[in-house]
Amino acid sequence: MKLEKMRKRGQSSLYSTFLWMTLFPLIILGAVIIGYNTYAFSEGMQTQMRERLKNIASAVLITYDEAYPGDYDIEMESEDKMLLKKGDTIISGRYEIMDKMKKETGVDITIFFYDLRMLTTLRDDEGRRFTGTATNIMISNKMWKEKKERFYSNVEVDGKGYYAYYGPIFNREGTCIGMIATATSSQSVKDLVFGAAFRNIVITLLTLLVTGYVIIRYSANIILDIKRIMTFMKGIKKENFSIELDSHVLIRDDEIGDMGRFMIHVRDSLQQVVELDPLTGLYNRRAGGKRLSVTKEKALQNGFDYTITLGDIDFFKRVNDEYGHEAGDVVLKKVASLLKEGLKGKGFVVRWGGEEFLAVFEKRDAQTAYVILDELIHKIRETRIEYNNQTIMITMSFGVAVCNNYDDVAFQINEADEKLYYAKEHGRNRVVLNVENAEEPEILEKIETTEVIEENEVCVNGEQDDSSESNS
Repeated sequence: MKLEKMRKRGQSSLYSTFLWMTLFPLIILGAVIIGYNTYAFSEGMQTQMRERLKNIASAVLITYDEAYPGDYDIEMESEDKMLLKKGDTIISGRYEIMDKMKKETGVDITIFFYDLRMLTTLRDDEGRRFTGTATNIMISNKMWKEKKERFYSNVEVDGKGYYAYYGPIFNREGTCIGMIATATSSQSVKDLVFGAAFRNIVITLLTLLVTGYVIIRYSANIILDIKRIMTFMKGIKKENFSIELDSHVLIRDDEIGDMGRFMIHVRDSLQQVVELDPLTGLYNRRAGGKRLSVTKEKALQNGFDYTITLGDIDFFKRVNDEYGHEAGDVVLKKVASLLKEGLKGKGFVVRWGGEEFLAVFEKRDAQTAYVILDELIHKIRETRIEYNNQTIMITMSFGVAVCNNYDDVAFQINEADEKLYYAKEHGRNRVVLNVENAEEPEILEKIETTEVIEENEVCVNGEQDDSSESNS
C-alpha cells in the first residue's frame, strides 16, 4: 500500500516537478530582466535628460551672447530693485529668447545672478514669474564652491518637483557670477520612465508567456511520451507482448525515442524468453495456453467460432534414434515453419511438448480447420528435409476438437488429444474430426519404419505393423 502511494505520488509530481524546474528559473530570469531594464532605462533617461538640459542651457547662453554681447552684471534701479544687464543692455523683462526656447523645447529656463533668479520661465499658479527669488542654498553653495555643472533629479520649486541642470556663468575674467538652470517636470520624466518600463514589462511578460507556453507544450509532450512508455512497460509486465508502443515515441530523435526503441527490443527479448519456444520460435505451452484462454473469451463475447487441434509428428522418436537429436531439431524447426505459415492469418501454433503441436484456428469452425489441416499434412508429407546429405520425409497426425464456447478449454484440448490418439491408432498421416467417419489417408504406404526411397533419402511415416515400435 505504501509502495503504491509512493508510485502514484511520483507519477503525479513528475509533470509539476518538470514545470517547476523549467518555469521557475524562467520567472526569476524575467523578473531580473524587467528590473534591470527598468533601472537601465531610468539611468539612461536621466543621462539623456541631463544632456538635453545641458544642450538647451548652452543654446540659451549662446543665443544671449549673440543677441547681447558682453558680461552679465547688475544695475540698481532702486535700493530694493536690481536689473540684469548683458553688456550695455538691460535684459531684465526681455523674455523673447527665453520664452521662445521654452515653447520649442518645453523646458523651463532660469538665469541667476549669484543665487537670485533674474530671468525665468517658471511661474506660480497665478502666472507670475519667480523672479527675485533665491535658489536652494545647498545648490548655490555647491556651485560657488565647485564652480561645476550639476544635475539634480528632484529639485523642488513652489512645491513642484523638477529634473534640473545647473551650469556656472563666468565673466570675461573667469569669475563665476551666476548660473543658468534648465528644468523639466519630474512627473513628466517619471511618466516617460513608467511608460517605457510598462512597455518593457509587457514585452517581457509576453515573451515569458510565449516561452512558458512552448516549454509547457514541450514538457507535456515529453511527459506524455514518458507515460506512453510507462503504459507500454506495464503491458510487458503483464506479459502482453502483443502491445505496441505509440508511434509518437518511436519517431522522436532524442533520448526518449532511443528509450522507446530500446523498450521495443526489451519486449521482443522478453517475449523470446517468456513466450516463445527457443528452438521453433512458436509459442511455448504456457504462453499458448494464455492466448488460447484469450481467444475463447473473445469468442464467447463476440460469438465467433474457434477450433482447437492437436498434432504430432509420426514416428519422431525414430528420427532421433536413427539420426540424432540434431536431426530431430531440424525436423521440428521445419515442421514449425510449415505449420506457422499454414496458419498465418488464421490462428496460431503452439509447441505443446516434444513433437506435439497445438494449432488454434480463430474465427473458423472445425470443418474449416479440418480442410486446412488436410491440405497442410499433404504439404508436410511432400516436404523433403535435408540433413547431412540425406533427405528425411515425415508425416503428421491431427485431432480436431469441435469447440463449444461454453466448454472448458481443458475439455476441448482433451477431445483433440483423444482424436489424435485415434489417428495414431488407425494409421497416422491423417486428420481426425469425427471418429465414426474417420477415413484412411489418401496416400499411406505400408513400409518399414525407416526405408531408403532413393540414394540418401529416408522416409519416416506410414502404419506401424505388429513389430514396429510404439509411436512417440
